[in-house]
Amino acid sequence: MSKLILTQYTDPMCSWCYGTEPALKKLSFLMGDQIEIHYVLGLMLPDPAQVLGTGESAEIRLAQVKAHLNQEFHSVEERTGMPFSMKHLSEMQVSDFTTLPMSLAYEAVKLIDEDKANLLLAHMREATHADDRMTGRFEVLLEMVREQGIDTVEYQKHLEDGSAKQALEEDLAKCQRIGLSGFPTIMLEYGGKQGVISGYQTYDRLLAAVRQISNGTVEVKEKEASFETVCAFISQFERVAKNELKLAFNLEEDSLSEIVEKLTASGAYVRENRGDSYFVRQLPIMNCDPVTGVCSL
Repeated sequence: MSKLILTQYTDPMCSWCYGTEPALKKLSFLMGDQIEIHYVLGLMLPDPAQVLGTGESAEIRLAQVKAHLNQEFHSVEERTGMPFSMKHLSEMQVSDFTTLPMSLAYEAVKLIDEDKANLLLAHMREATHADDRMTGRFEVLLEMVREQGIDTVEYQKHLEDGSAKQALEEDLAKCQRIGLSGFPTIMLEYGGKQGVISGYQTYDRLLAAVRQISNGTVEVKEKEASFETVCAFISQFERVAKNELKLAFNLEEDSLSEIVEKLTASGAYVRENRGDSYFVRQLPIMNCDPVTGVCSL
């Protein structure tokens, strides 16, 4: 059987890409090694000056952008059920309105390990939209890389020697070649065929696209929400939103609450409330710093 290859053309700050995460995570979990998921970055906001201008006009424009983002985030939250927080918008400076640092961080980690880079991308989306972290700042991103247990020395090397920048330029060239018009854009490849879908995707829409590109030959089987399968889902992504858990196993609210309570009672998971929703995060058994070579409980 051919392997399904899914490539999302994206930007770390794209709120509709963040809203599509539940569908992508469910498909990835259910298909396992029958699917490859890749990301190509399109750099939505390369330089604050290109969108906001400079000087006093930039501050005026930033106030307008903050109002727009507040409205946009509420719309995505209402439609997708993903966790959101708007607190960081009040603290956002002109220099924060860029996705270049996040894009370079992703590319630097991808040069080390693509799977870890894809997890970092998901965490950067969460940090931007729900955790009130200023992800337009390199020092915040370095902290996130360290938290994920990635070799920070190698990460910094890719930022400083230009290899991350080169990788980003190659991604931008790929976006140009397909005539990218917006985010998210998803390319599906199966058995020598290609198909493209654009915009926010529910799981049903994404699954329909998979069936179409494969002429119905790809079967995606649902999994029951046992304690073991739920733990496996969280382990794959390290941190998952309430709606991601709910969608992955088609859970009702009461069943979801019961499972989350059991997870947190075990001491191996923590619930992190965000607005009207929450994340469930797997707690590390041991922290190992690749730079210092020290492990601690």
